Amino acid sequence: MKKPHFMAYSWTMRDFELLLALHQEGSLRAASKRVGCTPSALSHRLGELESRLGRRLTTRRGRLVLTPEAEALIPHLEAIFAELRLVNREWLPIAEPRRVGLSQLFLDGPYLDALGDMAAMDGPPWEFRSGHSHEVEEWVERGQVDLGLVRLERRRPHLFYQMVDQDKLVAVARKDMTLPDDPAAWPWVLFSPRMGHGLSVTRALKEAGLHIEPRVVVDSLPVAESLVMAGHVSVLPWSMAGTAIAAGTLAEAALPHVIWSPRLSALVSQSPPPAWGQTLLRAIRRRLQSGDGSAVNGGDVDPRSRG
Repeated sequence: MKKPHFMAYSWTMRDFELLLALHQEGSLRAASKRVGCTPSALSHRLGELESRLGRRLTTRRGRLVLTPEAEALIPHLEAIFAELRLVNREWLPIAEPRRVGLSQLFLDGPYLDALGDMAAMDGPPWEFRSGHSHEVEEWVERGQVDLGLVRLERRRPHLFYQMVDQDKLVAVARKDMTLPDDPAAWPWVLFSPRMGHGLSVTRALKEAGLHIEPRVVVDSLPVAESLVMAGHVSVLPWSMAGTAIAAGTLAEAALPHVIWSPRLSALVSQSPPPAWGQTLLRAIRRRLQSGDGSAVNGGDVDPRSRG
């Protein structure tokens, strides 16, 4: 009987994973953290791979990066891992966790309540990972999470977005404050341009012809809210300020010529979300409607369908 022939491969799936991690993370340290080893161990493993293949895969340009020859492999590696994910979903539909990336803006309130509702249900395990909205979108692009919940500022061209709700903005101050007639003289707290919220607020003020020099710049909405309560003026989402306005603690600082763009939240995925994503969407909207009723029946937005 003829013995079966087994082909000897120079590559392993671990090799593919290491190269893809270095490409996607952009640094040796970040890549090593992703694959669960030290930077020196990752560097040693890549060196061993180069020796085995007899080709250079990495080079130094201030930091360790892939050579052009190795970069040409990346689309193939991404396709391999995409197929592997499909096989896992087909053969392990119960064991595979549902991976959700969550913007840090949603770490309380109805969004987190909805995730808690879903996690309490019988079924597959859940993996939650939190970060800034742009990080969550990057995780979705790389296939590190199946679904993301983000504050939508700029749509990425290769992702699918489904609107969840909108949250209007309002300039607020303590109700007992008397503000000068000139808004430029108000004790403003504005936001870092690194925040999508900061960019939206700055753009709206400029479009209205207001040139504001803030007393304080922050990168946190809760910090801005605290400073407003201490006697400053800032622009907060209605979800944060509405209750205090209704209670008479805060009042809207009238800026009749400013048009604030509402803050939109969306589920983001590489393609139309799976069935469990629709269940999550319904759970979020149910929680929102049981609160201030701000949920909207947003539709699907697939930028790839645009001309």
